Amino acid sequence: KVTITVGSGLNENDIQRMVDDAAKFEEEDKKRREVVENRNALEAMVLQTEKLMSENGDKIPADAKGEVEAAITAAKEALDSGDNDRILAAKETLTQSSHKMAQAMYGQGQGAPEGAPGGDAGQAGQEQADAGGDDGDVIDAEFEEKN
Repeated sequence: KVTITVGSGLNENDIQRMVDDAAKFEEEDKKRREVVENRNALEAMVLQTEKLMSENGDKIPADAKGEVEAAITAAKEALDSGDNDRILAAKETLTQSSHKMAQAMYGQGQGAPEGAPGGDAGQAGQEQADAGGDDGDVIDAEFEEKN
């Protein structure tokens, strides 16, 4: 025989009050959670971008580096303010500037990557597939495994 008893010592009125309080503050809690999640995302982005810059500083053009440093400074100020709108705006700005930096960094000293739009890599690959299209007795089939 199993007996379940309330070990917390709360009566029905206390329990109902707690449930009512939770419902009353639900919207405020959602807003706080959103701010915390946005804040954490921006902090992670700042740290990741700073790490990328420190590891690849010599590969980053000066104009892209300056733009990202300004975005990082603005992001840190937004984090200090705690204002969700500023945090979101700073996150968007940092995202855009870090993408530009990455494009400049990885595009520097390289031609169009193989398979890039405008390149002939896709056409060459297609020609090879066409040339090797006669592979013998290849059959396309569906199967099902049974245990």
